[in-house]
Amino acid sequence: MNDAFGIAQSWSNLLEVVVALWGLALASGKKAQLLVFTSLLMTASKTLLYFLCELVSGLEYTKESFDNDRQSFFLLFVLPSSFWLVIPTLAALALGSSLVSSEPSKTKTK
Repeated sequence: MNDAFGIAQSWSNLLEVVVALWGLALASGKKAQLLVFTSLLMTASKTLLYFLCELVSGLEYTKESFDNDRQSFFLLFVLPSSFWLVIPTLAALALGSSLVSSEPSKTKTK
């Protein structure tokens, strides 16, 4: 394989899975939450990158698959791929909010 992006993407996918499994293996605690949070952000940011690559390239990787049929493109690419952007983003926001709200205050109150 000579596609550097594809190779880097594969390594990134592997790292994302390892981080998620590590967090799930810990099962509880701040470290577990932070690892899962990191994995969620990795998933969302990679999916955003895929969408942006498609847009910037003029749909180079998918246009032949859908023969300019916008409905098929939406139903078979955009909609399923959006799951990998929306769900991890919402989960990261919820988990991130939980992580931030449970941090002890570093400012002294008088």
